[in-house]
Amino acid sequence: MAKKSRKSGVPRFQDKLYRQIITNSLPEAEKLLQRLGMMTSSLAELPYSHKLVAGMARAAQGVEALPDLSQLKEKERIAAYYARSDVQREMYRYAQGRFVTVLRNFKPMFSALHKPEDVLPLMFYYLKGAHKPSMHGTILRRTAEGKRICDFVFEPDFKKKWTVAFDAARPIVRLFMSVGLPFFVKFSGGTSPHIIVPGEALATASEREMRSQEFREAVYAYVMSRMHRPGLLDGPNWQPNHFLRLPYSIHELSGKISMPIAPEEFDSFNPDKARVEDVAVMENGVHIPEEA
Repeated sequence: MAKKSRKSGVPRFQDKLYRQIITNSLPEAEKLLQRLGMMTSSLAELPYSHKLVAGMARAAQGVEALPDLSQLKEKERIAAYYARSDVQREMYRYAQGRFVTVLRNFKPMFSALHKPEDVLPLMFYYLKGAHKPSMHGTILRRTAEGKRICDFVFEPDFKKKWTVAFDAARPIVRLFMSVGLPFFVKFSGGTSPHIIVPGEALATASEREMRSQEFREAVYAYVMSRMHRPGLLDGPNWQPNHFLRLPYSIHELSGKISMPIAPEEFDSFNPDKARVEDVAVMENGVHIPEEA
């Protein structure tokens, strides 16, 4: 885990470890994917660098059916999933400007996800552990212009039953849609939805205000007042240093994908759609509109 410097309070990142993982893990990952590609003769002619996942990436565009991965071991299926260029692209897009960590550390390990292709070797390296490999990013981020923006995350959480968490989130989704507030929804991969409002949507607030606990608590209090079961709203999500699982990252325990959900599909969503074999990437599913 990253430690903070005594003088500056800035985390000491493990970026040296990051570089070592990329260098050492990528050849191993590619060797595995080549072996899997040889096993999947039906995909041998498809124009994609990793033959096994070619069908998966193309299926995301509605081109063809997903390949049958049922005979593969779990770690092979996970490696194949993280080799998808569309998954790598969307994870990288959301991670821009954020500190990142892996698994369930919830403290900054790396200063950034440097390029989309780094997703595969990083996640392949952590396949060796007990948990399924995942990546998280802070809700505080730095824009391309250098401005610090803090997103707002609303997560009604009920571990025992996902339908309870989604029912509790429904008034929030309907409220934000009715007032035209820019937001997007993401399944956590466990049982809860993440309703994310980009900091740009509250542009009338100053940078300092958006990071202040008083301001953020006031926003959360308003949202809770509109909920049927406000006690289910997970409170720590209002802290700027809070970590959130990256879109399309795998949940460490359930193995489901933390996938974006179109607001109009919220009512019909079912976690069964979030399996490694079935997820189709929604391009720009976490897009922040310029008019926000």
